[in-house]
Amino acid sequence: MVRTDLEALAELEEGWLDGKGHAPDKTQLACLATAFDTFYGPSLPLPYLYLTAEGGVQVEWSSGDWEISLEIDLAGQVAEWQALNLNTQECREDSLNLAKPEDWQKINQNLQELSLENT
Repeated sequence: MVRTDLEALAELEEGWLDGKGHAPDKTQLACLATAFDTFYGPSLPLPYLYLTAEGGVQVEWSSGDWEISLEIDLAGQVAEWQALNLNTQECREDSLNLAKPEDWQKINQNLQELSLENT
């Protein structure tokens, strides 16, 4: 599912957002799809994926009171994690290097913890 969504984003061309959106790099999107296939926990909920105007990828999840986002810079293989509890306004943030398997493990652990808090 994630791979399919990323492949759809790869079809967008320069100017896709009212003439201003930057097209994503197809090779970098393919690398991200492979990373999701390899490192993303199969039991975790599938995210929503969006292209940013700058040509990056925004990944989002909702889990109970938590709204979670991962803003990915494809060229740098880095991401900014943010989880906001809409009830308490607690905010958790982290910077991640998606070239490191251990940072994918952090994503998996964070998502697992936040989903367990809602049970």
